[in-house]
Amino acid sequence: MKKALLMFVAVVALLIPTASFAADKTDLDGYWWEKLDTSFKLGWVSGYAKAMDLAGTALRLLERSVEVFFLNASFIDSGVG
Repeated sequence: MKKALLMFVAVVALLIPTASFAADKTDLDGYWWEKLDTSFKLGWVSGYAKAMDLAGTALRLLERSVEVFFLNASFIDSGVG
């Protein structure tokens, strides 16, 4: 028990000094978008659209995999196949 407590204290003691090296917190109040140039905005929106398309495709593939898995599992359970 003492060893676990000592390890916890050591980890905390090592992590606290690194907090000063953390990145500055970005203020996302709406004005940050106005400061960006048009090409960056286009890239941002294009990247977001591609990511959402990829996420939708991955979700459809996952749903299909689950359907196939459970369909095959039901055949195995019933002794058919």
